[in-house]
Amino acid sequence: MSLPQRLSALRKELGSATLVAVSKSVGVQRIKDAYDLGQRDFGENRVEDLEKKALYCSKAHFHDIRWHFLGRLSTKKFNRLLNVPRLKAIHSVDSLPHLKGLSTRAHHLATPPHLYLQVNASNERQKAGFTSREEVEGALSWAQSHDLGPLNIVGLMTMGAQGETDGKSFQRLKALRDQIDPTLKLSMGMSADYKVALNLGSDILRIGTFLWS
Repeated sequence: MSLPQRLSALRKELGSATLVAVSKSVGVQRIKDAYDLGQRDFGENRVEDLEKKALYCSKAHFHDIRWHFLGRLSTKKFNRLLNVPRLKAIHSVDSLPHLKGLSTRAHHLATPPHLYLQVNASNERQKAGFTSREEVEGALSWAQSHDLGPLNIVGLMTMGAQGETDGKSFQRLKALRDQIDPTLKLSMGMSADYKVALNLGSDILRIGTFLWS
Protein backbone atom coordinates (compact mmCIF):
# COMPACT_ATOMS: atom_id res chain seq x y z
CA MET A 1 0.00 0.00 0.00
CA SER A 2 1.01 3.58 -0.56
CA LEU A 3 1.46 6.11 2.25
CA PRO A 4 -1.98 7.67 1.62
CA GLN A 5 -3.58 4.23 1.77
CA ARG A 6 -1.78 3.24 4.97
CA LEU A 7 -2.63 6.51 6.69
CA SER A 8 -6.26 6.24 5.70
CA ALA A 9 -6.48 2.63 6.89
CA LEU A 10 -4.80 3.41 10.22
CA ARG A 11 -7.07 6.37 10.90
CA LYS A 12 -10.16 4.24 10.37
CA GLU A 13 -8.76 1.46 12.54
CA LEU A 14 -7.57 3.69 15.37
CA GLY A 15 -10.75 5.72 15.64
CA SER A 16 -10.38 8.32 18.39
CA ALA A 17 -6.92 7.10 19.43
CA THR A 18 -3.95 9.27 18.42
CA LEU A 19 -1.53 8.05 15.79
CA VAL A 20 2.05 9.16 16.38
CA ALA A 21 3.95 8.57 13.15
CA VAL A 22 7.40 7.45 14.30
CA SER A 23 9.63 9.18 11.77
CA LYS A 24 13.08 8.14 13.00
CA SER A 25 13.71 6.09 9.84
CA VAL A 26 12.58 8.68 7.29
CA GLY A 27 13.68 12.10 6.13
CA VAL A 28 11.88 15.41 6.13
CA GLN A 29 10.38 14.88 2.66
CA ARG A 30 8.46 11.84 3.87
CA ILE A 31 7.33 13.79 6.93
CA LYS A 32 6.10 16.53 4.59
CA ASP A 33 4.24 13.95 2.51
CA ALA A 34 2.42 12.68 5.61
CA TYR A 35 1.81 16.22 6.85
CA ASP A 36 0.23 17.14 3.52
CA LEU A 37 -2.10 14.16 4.02
CA GLY A 38 -3.25 15.55 7.36
CA GLN A 39 -0.91 13.77 9.78
CA ARG A 40 0.14 16.09 12.59
CA ASP A 41 1.75 13.95 15.32
CA PHE A 42 5.30 12.68 14.71
CA GLY A 43 7.74 10.91 17.02
CA GLU A 44 11.53 10.77 17.24
CA ASN A 45 13.93 8.74 19.41
CA ARG A 46 17.06 10.91 19.30
CA VAL A 47 17.25 14.53 20.42
CA GLU A 48 19.62 15.42 17.58
CA ASP A 49 17.27 14.10 14.90
CA LEU A 50 14.28 15.71 16.58
CA GLU A 51 16.02 19.09 16.67
CA LYS A 52 16.95 18.92 12.99
CA LYS A 53 13.55 17.81 11.74
CA ALA A 54 11.58 20.13 14.00
CA LEU A 55 13.68 23.10 12.91
CA TYR A 56 13.15 22.25 9.24
CA CYS A 57 9.39 21.95 9.74
CA SER A 58 9.32 25.21 11.69
CA LYS A 59 11.07 27.04 8.88
CA ALA A 60 8.70 25.39 6.39
CA HIS A 61 5.78 26.84 8.38
CA PHE A 62 4.24 23.57 9.54
CA HIS A 63 2.70 25.57 12.36
CA ASP A 64 0.38 22.89 13.72
CA ILE A 65 2.79 19.93 13.66
CA ARG A 66 3.19 18.16 17.02
CA TRP A 67 6.43 16.42 18.03
CA HIS A 68 6.69 13.54 20.51
CA PHE A 69 9.98 12.45 22.05
CA LEU A 70 10.08 8.67 22.49
CA GLY A 71 13.72 7.84 23.22
CA ARG A 72 15.75 7.34 26.35
CA LEU A 73 16.35 10.56 28.25
CA SER A 74 19.77 12.05 28.88
CA THR A 75 20.14 14.70 31.57
CA LYS A 76 22.78 16.50 29.51
CA LYS A 77 20.26 17.04 26.71
CA PHE A 78 17.24 18.21 28.74
CA ASN A 79 17.62 21.87 27.78
CA ARG A 80 17.95 21.04 24.08
CA LEU A 81 14.94 18.73 24.20
CA LEU A 82 12.70 21.19 26.01
CA ASN A 83 13.52 23.90 23.48
CA VAL A 84 12.54 21.86 20.42
CA PRO A 85 9.89 23.80 18.43
CA ARG A 86 6.36 22.40 18.73
CA LEU A 87 7.32 19.70 21.25
CA LYS A 88 3.98 18.19 22.29
CA ALA A 89 5.00 15.36 24.61
CA ILE A 90 7.82 13.39 26.22
CA HIS A 91 6.80 9.74 26.49
CA SER A 92 9.90 8.40 28.24
CA VAL A 93 10.15 9.92 31.73
CA ASP A 94 11.64 6.78 33.24
CA SER A 95 12.70 7.82 36.76
CA LEU A 96 12.02 10.30 39.55
CA PRO A 97 15.43 12.01 39.05
CA HIS A 98 14.56 12.62 35.40
CA LEU A 99 11.16 14.00 36.37
CA LYS A 100 12.84 16.36 38.83
CA GLY A 101 15.45 17.36 36.27
CA LEU A 102 12.87 18.25 33.66
CA SER A 103 10.82 20.25 36.16
CA THR A 104 13.76 22.47 37.08
CA ARG A 105 14.38 23.37 33.44
CA ALA A 106 10.83 24.01 32.22
CA HIS A 107 9.68 27.13 34.05
CA HIS A 108 10.46 29.42 31.14
CA LEU A 109 8.41 27.49 28.61
CA ALA A 110 5.30 29.11 27.17
CA THR A 111 3.97 25.85 25.73
CA PRO A 112 5.35 22.99 27.83
CA PRO A 113 5.22 19.36 26.68
CA HIS A 114 2.99 16.78 28.29
CA LEU A 115 4.80 14.06 30.23
CA TYR A 116 4.27 10.30 30.24
CA LEU A 117 5.85 8.11 32.90
CA GLN A 118 7.55 5.13 31.28
CA VAL A 119 6.75 1.83 32.98
CA ASN A 120 8.80 -1.32 32.44
CA ALA A 121 5.70 -3.50 32.34
CA SER A 122 7.56 -6.36 30.63
CA ASN A 123 10.14 -6.56 33.45
CA GLU A 124 13.02 -6.77 30.96
CA ARG A 125 16.41 -5.76 32.32
CA GLN A 126 17.45 -3.92 29.17
CA LYS A 127 14.46 -1.57 29.35
CA ALA A 128 14.25 1.58 31.41
CA GLY A 129 11.24 2.70 33.38
CA PHE A 130 9.39 2.51 36.66
CA THR A 131 9.00 -1.08 37.81
CA SER A 132 6.28 -1.01 40.47
CA ARG A 133 3.05 0.67 41.47
CA GLU A 134 4.85 2.20 44.46
CA GLU A 135 7.42 3.88 42.21
CA VAL A 136 4.78 5.31 39.89
CA GLU A 137 2.66 6.54 42.78
CA GLY A 138 5.77 8.04 44.34
CA ALA A 139 6.52 10.03 41.19
CA LEU A 140 2.93 11.23 40.91
CA SER A 141 2.86 12.14 44.58
CA TRP A 142 6.11 14.08 44.24
CA ALA A 143 4.70 15.93 41.23
CA GLN A 144 1.57 16.88 43.17
CA SER A 145 3.53 18.18 46.15
CA HIS A 146 6.17 20.10 44.20
CA ASP A 147 6.04 22.83 41.61
CA LEU A 148 6.42 21.24 38.19
CA GLY A 149 6.15 24.65 36.63
CA PRO A 150 4.18 24.39 33.41
CA LEU A 151 4.72 20.63 33.04
CA ASN A 152 1.88 18.17 33.41
CA ILE A 153 1.93 14.37 33.75
CA VAL A 154 -0.87 13.13 31.51
CA GLY A 155 -0.26 9.40 31.14
CA LEU A 156 1.77 6.21 31.29
CA MET A 157 3.84 4.60 28.54
CA THR A 158 5.21 1.12 27.99
CA MET A 159 6.66 -1.16 25.32
CA GLY A 160 5.67 -4.78 24.88
CA ALA A 161 8.19 -7.54 25.50
CA GLN A 162 10.22 -8.79 22.55
CA GLY A 163 8.11 -11.31 20.64
CA GLU A 164 5.13 -10.85 22.94
CA THR A 165 1.82 -11.58 21.24
CA ASP A 166 -0.66 -11.86 24.10
CA GLY A 167 -0.44 -8.25 25.27
CA LYS A 168 0.46 -9.09 28.87
CA SER A 169 2.66 -6.00 29.20
CA PHE A 170 -0.18 -3.81 27.98
CA GLN A 171 -2.60 -5.52 30.33
CA ARG A 172 -0.27 -4.80 33.25
CA LEU A 173 0.00 -1.14 32.32
CA LYS A 174 -3.76 -0.78 31.93
CA ALA A 175 -4.36 -2.48 35.30
CA LEU A 176 -1.78 -0.22 36.92
CA ARG A 177 -3.36 2.88 35.41
CA ASP A 178 -6.84 1.81 36.52
CA GLN A 179 -5.61 1.29 40.08
CA ILE A 180 -3.78 4.61 40.29
CA ASP A 181 -5.80 7.07 38.19
CA PRO A 182 -8.21 6.02 35.41
CA THR A 183 -7.95 9.48 33.85
CA LEU A 184 -4.30 8.94 32.86
CA LYS A 185 -3.79 8.22 29.17
CA LEU A 186 -2.09 5.08 27.88
CA SER A 187 0.74 5.33 25.33
CA MET A 188 1.32 1.78 24.14
CA GLY A 189 1.46 -0.14 20.89
CA MET A 190 3.86 -0.04 17.94
CA SER A 191 3.86 -1.49 14.42
CA ALA A 192 4.10 -5.14 15.51
CA ASP A 193 1.56 -5.01 18.33
CA TYR A 194 -0.63 -1.95 17.90
CA LYS A 195 -3.77 -4.01 17.26
CA VAL A 196 -3.42 -5.72 20.64
CA ALA A 197 -2.76 -2.38 22.36
CA LEU A 198 -5.73 -0.78 20.63
CA ASN A 199 -8.03 -3.56 21.80
CA LEU A 200 -6.83 -2.94 25.36
CA GLY A 201 -7.71 0.72 25.22
CA SER A 202 -4.50 2.49 24.19
CA ASP A 203 -4.94 6.23 23.67
CA ILE A 204 -1.70 6.84 21.75
CA LEU A 205 -0.11 4.38 19.31
CA ARG A 206 3.45 4.90 18.12
CA ILE A 207 3.67 3.43 14.61
CA GLY A 208 6.63 3.69 12.25
CA THR A 209 7.61 0.62 10.23
CA PHE A 210 4.06 -0.29 9.21
CA LEU A 211 3.35 3.26 8.10
CA TRP A 212 6.48 3.96 6.05
CA SER A 213 7.28 0.54 4.55
